Amino acid sequence: MITVKLFTKLNDKPDLKKVYLGFEISGHAGFANHGEDIVCAAVSVLSINTANALTELTSNTVSIQMNEDGYLKVLAKELDSYGELLLDAFALGIINTYNDYLNEDNNNEFINIKFEEV
Repeated sequence: MITVKLFTKLNDKPDLKKVYLGFEISGHAGFANHGEDIVCAAVSVLSINTANALTELTSNTVSIQMNEDGYLKVLAKELDSYGELLLDAFALGIINTYNDYLNEDNNNEFINIKFEEV
């Protein structure tokens, strides 16, 4: 199972919207064999593209840790509006992917999403 941890901080604006500061990905989906796992591929594309976009398309300072075992952690202390938009888009994509693979009991056997305030 892939575990996705979304790092958030409480917004001090009146809308009280969560502000995402990063994410951590670990594990493997187990949806299909290696090279054929579309759930793993979806999470990989979303996470790697977001990490690349944050570093290449914005002036935000972002800490990135990754290894070849499927682990990726992306975290910033602060983000400008572009960085916030990229992480909002990442969260939207991950949550939609999670919802796309719910079973008949409304559980997901491939992705687990957690939220952690930092």
